[in-house]
Amino acid sequence: MQQGISKNQLREMESENVQLVVPKEYIASYPPEYKSKIMRVSDFVKLVHERQDEFMV
Repeated sequence: MQQGISKNQLREMESENVQLVVPKEYIASYPPEYKSKIMRVSDFVKLVHERQDEFMV
């Protein structure tokens, strides 16, 4: 996992609608203005399961 992502890289990801997904304990190392935009791995896994369930019906 690359923890040294620059603000410029984060802005670029945001402008391209790329969702950053990291373990919960890594979020603290990101700039404050981006913390709320970062998805935790556990939330991503939950989202995938929910979407899989939608397609199974």
